[in-house]
Amino acid sequence: MPRLMSFRSVVAIGLIGGAVPLVLFGWNHVSAEGTQTRSAYAWTEVTPKAEWEPGYSFSTIALNDSLLVFGHAKGDWISGEGRTWTHVRSDVDHTHGYDAFVAFNNEVYAVGGTSDRSNLGRKEVWKSRDGRHWTLLTDRPEWSARVWHGAVVFKGQLWVIGGYDGDYRNDVWRSADGMHWEQVIEQTPWRGRGMHATVVFDGKIWVLGGRRDMDSWWETDFNDVWYSSDGCEWIRATASAGWSPRYGMAAVAWDGKLWVMGGSRLFRNNEVWSSQDGAHWTQSARAGWSPRFSFGAAPFRNGVWVMGGKEGGGRFRNDVWLLTRVE
Repeated sequence: MPRLMSFRSVVAIGLIGGAVPLVLFGWNHVSAEGTQTRSAYAWTEVTPKAEWEPGYSFSTIALNDSLLVFGHAKGDWISGEGRTWTHVRSDVDHTHGYDAFVAFNNEVYAVGGTSDRSNLGRKEVWKSRDGRHWTLLTDRPEWSARVWHGAVVFKGQLWVIGGYDGDYRNDVWRSADGMHWEQVIEQTPWRGRGMHATVVFDGKIWVLGGRRDMDSWWETDFNDVWYSSDGCEWIRATASAGWSPRYGMAAVAWDGKLWVMGGSRLFRNNEVWSSQDGAHWTQSARAGWSPRFSFGAAPFRNGVWVMGGKEGGGRFRNDVWLLTRVE
């Protein structure tokens, strides 16, 4: 049973419970000396049904030897090994699904969001050491109330990047404490967007994909990739990545690569792509999990964990999968 008050739940993770890897794939890599090596990866289904209900648009983070799900419609959850989950009884309601959660200074920060994209009246930043008791840092941050924004920790600060506040934003903000915010740049060279992926990789902040005009089916989605070493000056790695335009995908930094998984445009997908520079992308075999978007994903201990999300036809999932390197 995870210890909720400290987030400390140490469980050895291997191939969970003897589960069999369902998908195996690999890439060839050439070293600086010209030696070619092959890295193989496998997907394992840890559980087809976690204790939390099927859902999407929540955050998954790793902190203190635990996996945590925050912003789920049925509350917050904690697990030490990804198979069994315990409900965290929080004194603040984060069930509306528009906050962005990040691990910062060994605590969880809820940055964001409001309960209704048509009524953007709330903007708050909270922090918690145990997931149960939360402290309000500010309900008046300098950035506008928004949803579908990116949030990362970079160079010892919190960052808020883009999102939707009635318009699609391409501004960047940072804070050392979550209370006081500084605008780094009002308008980046990448177009304003929401539901983009934001991740730190190779000492830089990366913005990938996303969309504009949530009432449009097709025309304003992105597959460009941008990066910045300071949040102010942005460089376009590619105007059109190997993966198609999409939003609601997962992007993680793991095993020396930048990974993009799943997402949606008109149709959901379960594609898996990786890159060492953000410009050149390699596609693997499709994942064992079903096509979906707005799911949880996080590197944790020996792999990348993927869970939940929304499939086509309004179907939701509560399965948990693990990607590991096997050679």
